[in-house]
Amino acid sequence: MIAKKVLTGMTALLLIVFAWPVHAMDSEVTRETLSGLPGFYVAFEELQPNIKQYAFAASLTRDQLQKDIEMRLQRAKITVLSQAQWLNTRGRPVLYGNINTHLENANIAYNIQLEARQIVFTDSNKKVKTLAGTWGIIMTGITKTDKLDVIRENLLTLVDKFVEAYWTANGKDSKK
Repeated sequence: MIAKKVLTGMTALLLIVFAWPVHAMDSEVTRETLSGLPGFYVAFEELQPNIKQYAFAASLTRDQLQKDIEMRLQRAKITVLSQAQWLNTRGRPVLYGNINTHLENANIAYNIQLEARQIVFTDSNKKVKTLAGTWGIIMTGITKTDKLDVIRENLLTLVDKFVEAYWTANGKDSKK
């Protein structure tokens, strides 16, 4: 009975994963929210404990993923802000990343989120401002515990989508 429930749950997860592998909040309007931002502070969440033993062996750590993102931004000529610079930057733009995982036997289902966040004012009360996501993209997938580089590759694909969105909004060729 328990095995049947697990199998049913994994099947449902697979259907969801393969039916919607990429979800984006990437449109002309959300790209415009990136216009004029001078750079980004990169904030990446810790990986979940359920994959840390496999991730460490593959050099897939929070610190390494954050460095990978920062290097990709710098290569694209997007300024990476230190925390001190970020605190003094109008809008306080953050490029936020997170990877959620579910481990089942030797399979890891993952959900990668990359989101540009900045200070925004609410329409209902102009005195209220908050840090909110204004552009984002999500990718889901499944990989084996010994093939975690797929997660890094997919994360960097999302970073490339962000770079394209940023330079589209800022009037430059995304290849620069």
